Parts: sequence; C-alpha cells; structure tokens
Amino acid sequence: MNLTPSGVYYLRYIKKLVRSYQTLTQNLLLISKTVIGKMKIGINPSLAQWLLPLFLPQFHINYPEVKLEVIEHESNEMEHSIDSGRIDIYIGINPPLFNNLCYNSILTVGGAVAISNVLIEKEYGSIPKAKIENVAPIINNIGLITESDGSGFQRVVNSYFTRYQIKPNVVLTVNNIATAINLVNAGLGVTIVPDSFAKRRPLSEGKSYVYIDPRTFQCEIKIVYNQKIPLSEVAQLLIDHTIETFNTVPSLDFHKPLDRG
Repeated sequence: MNLTPSGVYYLRYIKKLVRSYQTLTQNLLLISKTVIGKMKIGINPSLAQWLLPLFLPQFHINYPEVKLEVIEHESNEMEHSIDSGRIDIYIGINPPLFNNLCYNSILTVGGAVAISNVLIEKEYGSIPKAKIENVAPIINNIGLITESDGSGFQRVVNSYFTRYQIKPNVVLTVNNIATAINLVNAGLGVTIVPDSFAKRRPLSEGKSYVYIDPRTFQCEIKIVYNQKIPLSEVAQLLIDHTIETFNTVPSLDFHKPLDRG
C-alpha cells in the first residue's frame, strides 16, 4: 500500500507541526524554569563567613537570574528586621520566637574552645581526644574573647557559662568570630566558636581546639521568614534549596538535633 499524493503532503506537514509543537513546549518549559527576582538575606557576619559558601554558590548556579543581597549585622538587629519585613529571609542561631515568623531548622552545631596547647596541657596533661562536658577548668580566670551580646551564638555561650558556673575573665569583645580566632592565634586569650567553624579554620602552631560535648552545648541554626508577608517564589526556592543541602550532604559532618523528650 502506498500513500496518495495528498497523503504524502499531509504526512510531511504533520511531521513539521509535531516538531514545531515539541519546540514550543520545550521553550515554554525553559521559560517556566527561569526564575527572576531579588531577595534580601539577613545573617550575622560570623555565621555568614562559613555557612553561606556551603549553599549559596549552588543556588546561584541553579537560578542565575535571581539577584541576592546579603545584609550582615548583629543577630538582634536582623531578628527585628525580619519581624518588621525589612529583609526577606533571616538565617540565625537559636533565634527568639516571634508569633508572626515561621522557622525552618537547617542544622545543629556544637562548640569548641580555641586555646593554646600550654594551657590545655597544664590542665589535662595532653590534648584531650574526647569531647569535654564542662570546660570550666580551661576557661575560668583566663582571658576570654567573646562576640557581642547581640550575637545568637554568644547567647548560647552565655547560657552554657551560667549552667556550669563558669566565670571567665572577658578581656575583649569583637563582632566577628574570625577576628577572635586571629587574636587567639596571636596569643591573646581563648575563645569559643561553633565546632563546624573550627573544622574549617585551623589554628596556628601551638594552638588547638578542645571540643565541647554536644549533649551539653548545642546550637540550632534556622532559616526564618515572616508568614504575615506573602512568601515569594524566590524565597521559597532558597528555603527548599538550603534545607535540602544540609539534609543530603553527609560530608558536612553536623550534629543531629538532640532528642529532648
């Protein structure tokens, strides 16, 4: 059986129409996947330094048309900025609860004391391999460098000090954990930093980290948005991407949240 001339003509143009329709649907799909928008992200400078590189570069690769603005200030200021709607997303450590905010846990981190080996060995004889529950022996009466009280992480540190009756001698307050580490490397006192930061920031010769038992010292990092303000597509994509990043990359080596019953 052979097609008639009319059938040949019909088949040829039907194939063209099918190809045109396939091209149309593919182009529409590409357009729908092109997310365009802008967003302001608020975060503490110390947290921004080690956390943002873990998920923002891939987000930019996935959504290159999205314009991001990172605003770095103390946690207290950022918490009020997200509450008032001046920023779209806030990423913070143990942020206080506001009724109009929605909180999504990203990960939990512990703490580590950056200190000279001389001071460690004076108390423990050697660098302890196990994590320490109470670091009072190497903190009490030793010059301590802290972040300002506006830092979410510092609030956790202060609570830990109160619980274990640690009475440090605060010699200096800074706005950035990296600055505190540089000062410890230069020989000025000790400081406490998130353990995830410590694993990515080696100390100079003669200095070491003493890790605190996560059962006694643990911070929860959350990504927060104002639920009274409609959540944009861009913001939802960032939230989903961030949560997925920390849920699916085992090499980040973070703690799981404690079961507090």
